[in-house]
Amino acid sequence: MFAKQQIKNAIKRVLGEKRYAQFVRILAPRKVATHYGARPIVQDIEAGAELLRGILRSGSPAAIGKIGASELRVCREAEAIRLGRRTGFSASVKHEIHLHSGLFPPSDAVLAEFARRYEADCPEIDLLAAWYIEGEESFVENHVPHAELIRLVALEPHMAPNPPWTALLAGKRVVVVSPFARSIASQYARREQVWAKLPGVLPDWRLRTVRAPLSDFLVKSPFPDWFAALAHLEAELEREPFDVAIIGAGAFSVPLAVKAKKLGAVGIHLGGATQILFGVAGGRWQESDVLRPLATDAWVRPSGDEVPPDYRRMEGGCYW
Repeated sequence: MFAKQQIKNAIKRVLGEKRYAQFVRILAPRKVATHYGARPIVQDIEAGAELLRGILRSGSPAAIGKIGASELRVCREAEAIRLGRRTGFSASVKHEIHLHSGLFPPSDAVLAEFARRYEADCPEIDLLAAWYIEGEESFVENHVPHAELIRLVALEPHMAPNPPWTALLAGKRVVVVSPFARSIASQYARREQVWAKLPGVLPDWRLRTVRAPLSDFLVKSPFPDWFAALAHLEAELEREPFDVAIIGAGAFSVPLAVKAKKLGAVGIHLGGATQILFGVAGGRWQESDVLRPLATDAWVRPSGDEVPPDYRRMEGGCYW
């Protein structure tokens, strides 16, 4: 499996994100489900975005987001271990969760404890974006029992701009958790230029940023383990009151979204789309047919210490 992932990343580097996605769709088209069990997945992007807007209008605490691919693989293997079908976590899963999602150290004990924490947090999710990855339906049925289900693209405000759900954050206290916190703060200061072609995506709110650690695989963490790093980020959330948290921070994202809910706010795990919201582009989006017409000269790439020396080892450098 490790070798398979290396091959995938090599092909992606050669073809680019757009052509690689087309390649995968042709050779292994992903089945798009309309239901997970008895629950419908809202297929219309606008209708899905309206569910998110409804949560924001209600003022009720909530957790919104998606299940990470690496996190899901850890949880699936953890279940197999509990059922006696495995004796430990595979080397490929340990590598993947360490590199792509930042869980560390990648030991059996840490992965098992992470799975317990993740599975305990997931029932708190109120609105889940499905993206049809392997094992997602079963996991959602077992661990996300109450959430309404929408498509992943419905989380992206530029995909349903009438109005973008972010327009409802005007005047609110918004905290953004991301490894690219410095670039995000800088970009927000010139938001009119960043979204000149789609005004309203970034309204005037009270922004606070929290810098999430880069993957420990790429940059050695100052924390002894992932759980200590999570505790630090949770403390940073609690430091000042806020209304909404927007989070793109690897394996920290779902736990932090749930923490925001428990603090009486709304936590939104946007994943990689967090940086795009602020016009901080990466290789993954450089050939996007959707974003290219919306991008302006004000869009930037992460810079300085936001760019680790070995950044290309993570999916060919897709976030940089």
